[in-house]
Amino acid sequence: MKYNICVPIPIKFANILELKSIIAKSLRSDPNLIELRYDYIDDVQQITQGFLNELLAKVQLKIPVIFTFRNHKEGGKMKIDETIRFEILKTLVLSHPNYLDIEMNTEKRILGEIINLANQNDVNLIFSYHNFDKTPSYEIVSDQIKNFLDRLREEYGLDSQKMEKSF
Repeated sequence: MKYNICVPIPIKFANILELKSIIAKSLRSDPNLIELRYDYIDDVQQITQGFLNELLAKVQLKIPVIFTFRNHKEGGKMKIDETIRFEILKTLVLSHPNYLDIEMNTEKRILGEIINLANQNDVNLIFSYHNFDKTPSYEIVSDQIKNFLDRLREEYGLDSQKMEKSF
């Protein structure tokens, strides 16, 4: 059985030196991936291209990096307007991480634009789903995934080759 270990790192502030130290410590545990969670940051104005590029430079040559700005309804730590979150997601994609994690329940327009932007910038997508009340059965989860894949084909015109690239 193949498995991957991902170390999530909540980005709470924009102190590059301190964050580089945290990332370096995380890399010592030899994970397969690192997830940088930007929904923890104390000020979204600090999520700039320069800030993101500096953090990526520390990690990306060693292992793949996932950028995440989780929606509050799906476990994100920051309650912000979805329009602002959309702008942050675009900034994250334009920094060229290996992956962007975005929720399957993201508003249709935003999801479509992020899919297109990610494809244009060679950023792979991770589509996530969260249920904090209960663990759905395998059948329910399988149906949700099938319905989501159908939605990607029908609403966004993604063919199987593009989807394989994104997954």
